[in-house]
Amino acid sequence: VDFYDISIRNVISSGVVSAASFLPRCYNQLGGNPGYAVDNEFCAFFNRDLSGQIVNLRQVFSNTSAARNRGIDIQAEYQLKLAEKGKGAFIDHIALRGLVTVLLNARQQVLSTDPFIDFVGTIGSGTASPFYRVRSTASIELGGANWEVGSRWRYTGPMTNNSLLTDPAAATSVGTPGFSYFDIYASIKVNDQLSFNAGVNNLLDTDPPIFSNAQLNTNTNATFFDIIGRQLFFRRKIRFK
Repeated sequence: VDFYDISIRNVISSGVVSAASFLPRCYNQLGGNPGYAVDNEFCAFFNRDLSGQIVNLRQVFSNTSAARNRGIDIQAEYQLKLAEKGKGAFIDHIALRGLVTVLLNARQQVLSTDPFIDFVGTIGSGTASPFYRVRSTASIELGGANWEVGSRWRYTGPMTNNSLLTDPAAATSVGTPGFSYFDIYASIKVNDQLSFNAGVNNLLDTDPPIFSNAQLNTNTNATFFDIIGRQLFFRRKIRFK
C-alpha cells in the first residue's frame, strides 16, 4: 500500500496562457477581475482597436499554476504452487496479481488568481486530464516448467466532463463511462538461449470513448485511450553466451 500527497507551486501552465483562459478572466470569470479594471493582469494580454475590436492577442507560457494530488496505490500478489518446478507436472503454478489506484484529490489552480478546483473523477481538456478516480489492473497466469499463459483486465472508472466544474452552461457536456480492456499473452522458453513471447492487447477491439471538450480532431484522449484497436505482438529473445 502506498499513500502519496504531492503539492507543486509555480507550475508552468499546461500549454500557453491562451485567449480562452485570459479573456473570460478579464471579464471576471472565476473572480479574476471583480472590479472590471482595464489594468487587470488578464486584460493586459490583448489590445482593442479604435472600433473596440480585440486585437494583438498575446499567448505566453507562465509559472502561474499550482497542483495538489493525493491518492492511494494498493498492490497484491498471490502465487499458488501446485508442484515443484521442473518435476514433470504440466501446470506447476497459478499466479494472481492486482493493482488498484484510487485518486482522492486532484486540485488544480490554472492561474494564480483562480480558486483551486478538484478535478478528481473528470476528463476533458485544459488541464492535465484525465483525473480518473479509480483505475485497476488484474491478471491471472498459469505456468509450467518452461511456459506461461495469462490474461489481464485493465479498468478505468467513469469520469464526468471537467467543463461542468467551471461552466454551468455546459450541463450537456459528455464524459466517459467506466471501460475495460482485456489482454492475453503467452511465453515459452525453448532453452537458456532462446524464448518466445506473443499476445493480443485489447482483445475485444474496444473503441475509445467519445466525449465533449476532447483533444482537437480526435473526439477522445488519444494519449490515454487505445485508438489503434486490437494489437497482436510477437517477440523472439536470443541470448548469446
